[in-house]
Amino acid sequence: MKIMIEIDTETAAFEDNALGEMYRVMESVTNLVADAMLCTEAESVKTPFIFDVNGNKIGKLQIKF
Repeated sequence: MKIMIEIDTETAAFEDNALGEMYRVMESVTNLVADAMLCTEAESVKTPFIFDVNGNKIGKLQIKF
């Protein structure tokens, strides 16, 4: 398996508390990876999007099985 994470931190959500927002985002990424690993579908590549606390799309996660 190969996991690639791309995150753009140039949004307002990172201005006041960048560390706290990054922690929240990485917790979300952890959940996305766990969900993909538990999924029984036979897809070889999954690419869910990552969102900041304000609902803005800030990146993507690519998982290749």
